[in-house]
Amino acid sequence: MAADSSKFRRRRRREEKAFFCQVETYFGTKEYARHGRCVRLIGIDESDFHSLINDGKDGVTTYVIDLDFWRYFRQQLGLTRWWEVMGQLAKIKDLETQYLRSRQWFRVDIEVRKSSADYYYPTFSMDGPTYIDIIRVEPVSADDARLPSGGIQLQARPCTSKMGAFVSQPLTSVKAFTGTRYQHGSAGTVNRSAPYTFHAFHVGQGMCSLIDNGRKGWLLDAGAGKPVTRKRYLDKSNIMSNDLTAKVQPLTDLVMVASHTDYDHWKLLAWDAGLRKKVSAILVPAGVSHLLFKDKEVISKCVDTSSTTVTLAANTSLELIRANPSTLDSNGNCIVAVFVRDGQRVLAPGDYVYSRFASDSSPRIKDLHKQRYKAVIVPHHGDKESANNVVTAHSPNAHAFFSAGTHGHYKHPTEESRDEHKAAKFVELCDETMDEIKAVLLL
Repeated sequence: MAADSSKFRRRRRREEKAFFCQVETYFGTKEYARHGRCVRLIGIDESDFHSLINDGKDGVTTYVIDLDFWRYFRQQLGLTRWWEVMGQLAKIKDLETQYLRSRQWFRVDIEVRKSSADYYYPTFSMDGPTYIDIIRVEPVSADDARLPSGGIQLQARPCTSKMGAFVSQPLTSVKAFTGTRYQHGSAGTVNRSAPYTFHAFHVGQGMCSLIDNGRKGWLLDAGAGKPVTRKRYLDKSNIMSNDLTAKVQPLTDLVMVASHTDYDHWKLLAWDAGLRKKVSAILVPAGVSHLLFKDKEVISKCVDTSSTTVTLAANTSLELIRANPSTLDSNGNCIVAVFVRDGQRVLAPGDYVYSRFASDSSPRIKDLHKQRYKAVIVPHHGDKESANNVVTAHSPNAHAFFSAGTHGHYKHPTEESRDEHKAAKFVELCDETMDEIKAVLLL
């Protein structure tokens, strides 16, 4: 990913600054600047980088940095024409995989401009983009003993949630939230209010679901993607219809479960200060370190989480299963959720595809194929791999919800996945062109 400074020409000196970054994806879609393809980095400024090395317990300010895909790789790979990049996609994908696994750091020197195809903005904010030119991109030496692996590890800390689930057995350390059953209600009682329901949301190329009873709720991811873009979401002159906001607003308590670190599962939390304020705790996969967890807007709410079962009400529970994948990657370092009500199940595996269940070291993950499901959130937005080893439908009216959008590179959902879910007797729910946030009742 290193880039020669001579390849990024400057017309005149402007404001300059440096970010220390990690790759989020090489195949992102811009939120601004015509919404083309981009290299997406998550970064922090130089002072926060040194703070992270020294301690970082109070958190840092993270930034999303989007660089024009075609221009960047034309310059990076020494190509003459932008369309020559098309012949290098396999190489670029291999580089992405390498950097995501190693959590390689890069120093990115930028120069502010009035307009550009590249830009940055604070991740957890409503700020507009700052347009930039890239001066240079250089890898930070892995030999530097001070180099954080992805930021500080999550510290053991009390959970600030007011939920009775946590009151009945306080979450005072990481170990306290491992392999234990919790009750979601007043301590020692079962919640006898309205039954819990499970809604999935059309959010474009992202993922988001809500389990709630009108008063208390569990948010399974809070992501979005094209055509639900940041610019569109924050446009006050053309307010987007948003069923998630309507359903979350009356809740008195809300906990978020982050299936994994990918930004398309976090975007709504990043864009929406009201939603962040509503969420009292963010349960993240145990042992996973990521810059997003260290942002000062959320660091105090993030809690390392292993497998557990939350008792929501009589005959109603939420199983959170920490995967133990045979191959370590961001999609496998995850929490798989199963909502159970009166014996009927909804499976929400995030981006962890069905074919990986059998090779997972967790018996609870392996057992997922033994169950029948009233509904599934199709893993990884209905990619080609999600067509393999599809789980079993509970009944002829069981649903497969495809949380996919109009991403030009991935083109989810694939026909293979749609066909295989239909063959498995699931009724398809799919609307990848929906550019507003719409709820669909699954149970």
